[in-house]
Amino acid sequence: MNEQINVKILKSKLTIEDHKKILNYLDIPIFNETETTINYWTGDKNKDAYKGSPGKLVFYKDNKIYVGYTSGRTYDIISLCQVRLNLLNKKSNFLDAINFILECTNIQSKSVQRINKPNVCNWQSNLEKFIRFKNNESIFQEYDDSILLNFSNSYYEGWINEGISIQSMIKYEIRYYDYTNQIIIPCRNKDGNLIGIRCRNLHPDRINYAKYIPLILFNNKCYKFNTNNEFYGIYYNWPAIKKKKEVILVEGEKSVLKADTWFNTNSNVLALYGSQLGLHRRNQLVKMGVNKVILALDNDFHNIGDKEYDTFEKKIFSLGKLFKGYAKVSVIYNNIGLKNAYKCSPFDFTLNEYKMLYDNQEAL
Repeated sequence: MNEQINVKILKSKLTIEDHKKILNYLDIPIFNETETTINYWTGDKNKDAYKGSPGKLVFYKDNKIYVGYTSGRTYDIISLCQVRLNLLNKKSNFLDAINFILECTNIQSKSVQRINKPNVCNWQSNLEKFIRFKNNESIFQEYDDSILLNFSNSYYEGWINEGISIQSMIKYEIRYYDYTNQIIIPCRNKDGNLIGIRCRNLHPDRINYAKYIPLILFNNKCYKFNTNNEFYGIYYNWPAIKKKKEVILVEGEKSVLKADTWFNTNSNVLALYGSQLGLHRRNQLVKMGVNKVILALDNDFHNIGDKEYDTFEKKIFSLGKLFKGYAKVSVIYNNIGLKNAYKCSPFDFTLNEYKMLYDNQEAL
């Protein structure tokens, strides 16, 4: 029966108490608990968790993910069970972890089966099990998380110098590909599935070709995905977006990482992988209950009123029109005269400078 388990349904059924129960059975003790997190001893790295680091395995209650700050890994409950069961010299494949969770929580497998009686009145929803988007926008595709184990837990000094914390890079599973000198940037969808991996080239010859490219392995396997349909950061930040009913849209991954460094689980920032949005992603935000959108794109102009500014302004108004009748829209940009702002994201500045930009945002 376990071959038919719907993992999404199983994880959605797990309460905070269920998570506590599972980790208790895994012999991973709680160090302390806050309103937003449960901080455990590092049972993801040490067989005897008490011999590890106190509070360095952190469970975030809002999106129910675990971040191992000592191991440098991020887990959902299934992958954490696999790692821990393996440390305990027990069977630890995917189905073993599923069985362990079911036994710990007394959840009946029938209630989380993948195959259910079709609802003939809602054929479109049943079709979405196999196709990611309606209207033939894109075919559903996921990648195996284990690919990330092939890259080192090293962090680019340039990003650290720009104010992105190592903790945020660990949380977002940033890795380093030693052989090709690339930063590895995984993308997860709202449900936490790995849907693609981008690379930030560091070698000058590769940068001349492109700064960002999909990960391509030596066997030519490519971890590409349709960036026009996805948000970077949605897996971690959708709880804050849903709570605030407000989203800040930026262009690139670095801005999301910088926002996480500043605001952690209160960050409501998503990256567009560029400056285009489209109806599909607009609809995703509307369905999440967003009633205010803040555009924080790169400042692609030198001075207000120049030709580049006119182009920038047209782009902002074009994006704003997508939300007419759905949400209020405002824009954060360099309207206060910060120096060296050309091509900069509002998150490329210091926190105090960002706050000044935020306070001076303009409604469309």
